[in-house]
Amino acid sequence: MRNFTEDSESAELNKQLVRRVFDEHLSTGALAQLEAVATPSVAGPLVTAVGRLRAAFPDLVYTVEEIVGEGARVAARFTWQGTFTKTYVGAVGTFEPHGNKVASSGFVLFEIADGKVVRSSLETDRLGFLVAIGALPDHPGYGLRPA
Repeated sequence: MRNFTEDSESAELNKQLVRRVFDEHLSTGALAQLEAVATPSVAGPLVTAVGRLRAAFPDLVYTVEEIVGEGARVAARFTWQGTFTKTYVGAVGTFEPHGNKVASSGFVLFEIADGKVVRSSLETDRLGFLVAIGALPDHPGYGLRPA
């Protein structure tokens, strides 16, 4: 039988680590130091994705809306917001800025081992993002447009 106190303490430490990923690295742009809290296999793709966003949205800020953890796994629901002031170069193309605020949301599941993020699984509102940057036309069938 697992010791509930140890599991609770471990889960709380893991949630604190995930908050650090968002607050101290993704929101501040301190991406080069991400390997202090994540393995290279996790940090590399995060640096690439967030680096692309930060290049187009220099004032990019992430907010953890909700976080839950159990043992080695931590789930976080987050939003990000930034002003689209520079060209966005992404996997689907290159898009010129319109100067408006863009917001998006997502959900990520992290796995923690030895005080570092060792695995992640991410789901984001890519359709809403593409509409917000003007890559796709707004359409009532897409749902609510991000603010």
